[in-house]
Amino acid sequence: MDSTRASTATGIPTKQIYKEIWLIAFPAIIAAFASSLYELMNLIFIGQLNEPEMLAGVGLAYVYMNIFTVMLLGINTGVVTLVS
Repeated sequence: MDSTRASTATGIPTKQIYKEIWLIAFPAIIAAFASSLYELMNLIFIGQLNEPEMLAGVGLAYVYMNIFTVMLLGINTGVVTLVS
């Protein structure tokens, strides 16, 4: 497949489209990785205290944070649909 071929819908070269998508996606990938790393580091630091209750509390807090985040993403998707 020729990556310099123009897209049929836009007339923009396919290679340029992929480059623009990557420029948008790369920061999102880094943000997702940083968030996971943040959670992992907190669990490691609290795990060093040898208190199972504290470790369980941090794990439970992440469950609620993730649920809240998913709810906000759902609301965001709905609002974007309504606004557009």
